[in-house]
Amino acid sequence: MRERKFQTYRITLKTLSSLHIGTGAEEALPRERLNDETVDVTVQKIALDHQDKPYIPATQIKGAMRALCRDQIESLFGYQGETPKEGDAEGLGGKLLFTNAYCTQDICYKNNDAPTSEHTSICPETGAGKSHHLFSLQYVPEGAEFSFDIVVLDQDRLTEDEAEIFQRLIASCQENGLILGANVTNGWGRCQFNGGRTRPVPPYTALIFDITLSFQTPFIVNDPKNVKSNEERQDGDPTAVYKKSTNGRALLPASSFRGAFSHQFGRIARTRGEDPESKLFGDTNYQALLTFSDFLSDKEARDMEQDFVAIDRFTGGAKDGAKFKAKTAVNPTLKGKMTLNTDRFSKIKDQDRELNLLLLTLRDLIEGDVTFGYGSSKGYGVCTASVTLSGDHPRKEKMQHYLSSLLPQKAVC
Repeated sequence: MRERKFQTYRITLKTLSSLHIGTGAEEALPRERLNDETVDVTVQKIALDHQDKPYIPATQIKGAMRALCRDQIESLFGYQGETPKEGDAEGLGGKLLFTNAYCTQDICYKNNDAPTSEHTSICPETGAGKSHHLFSLQYVPEGAEFSFDIVVLDQDRLTEDEAEIFQRLIASCQENGLILGANVTNGWGRCQFNGGRTRPVPPYTALIFDITLSFQTPFIVNDPKNVKSNEERQDGDPTAVYKKSTNGRALLPASSFRGAFSHQFGRIARTRGEDPESKLFGDTNYQALLTFSDFLSDKEARDMEQDFVAIDRFTGGAKDGAKFKAKTAVNPTLKGKMTLNTDRFSKIKDQDRELNLLLLTLRDLIEGDVTFGYGSSKGYGVCTASVTLSGDHPRKEKMQHYLSSLLPQKAVC
């Protein structure tokens, strides 16, 4: 019997952004809203191993790496065939074995105390948050390290083409990193692969919109983790505090920008009598063509506290015991990126329609017709924007022409 020759590749992953690998398990936990009302918030849990440490299932890694291959990869990764090829069985086992990626650091969540990020669904008609649609995602923070193995099950049986595909795949992951888990449209799940560097900008098949938001009014995206509970709160303590990054800068999460931006996109489409659904923002069956980064201030923002009181709907007077206070960032300037995957974009139908709607939405953003965060009805979150276009793609010149014709010249570089 011929001896099989196994070859093992030890791979390390380091998270470059928040990572959510869900299990499908959820838990309803009480959260206090701005007006002291308590609501149940669904918390989506992350995968933990037997030591309550985060881990990445092998299927997650295999699926992400398989998606990077454009070559014929069935013999490497295997397949489960509903229509088997002539002479084949209904499926074929792959020649690569993946193991789970376990955390190599002292990160443990025994008491279900993983950090959480709060989100809400946006109503497409009103642009406001949907009632009872608040949810939280547990996540593994940036800087966590994992280790796993890729095993070539029989090195001698790899064809030259398969060996070349595999080596190109490893090199590509080392150079560009790997994207795993949920919420990737909002910049989550970026991982450094095997200690290799990741490119600071996407490959040539992407078009990047560098966006600067200049707020003319106070701005707040509430961060419940930095708000004291009703029992701990004393007179003068705010009931809402604007979200900050780890280094103390004012923060507009990518998901918040995406929600407001996509709502304006759909609003313009409906005004034109068109379908508001778009592959630019994706759905449950199609990965979005646009990805977004968090928007951060380039310097520490100035704080302002403002008192509010709820109005009794029957008397029109102040509601007893309904006084609350918000701590906001005063007129910050936030910078972030929006990236269009032009390789995939070039393969969809109605490209001109999608592009025109995107540019019209950018026009509204620049002119100050898109607001962000809490309190838009109170005058909060009003901003104008500037957009700088970068990247290398055959359609760039045409896209630049669209931008130049639709947007103020001073806002486009």
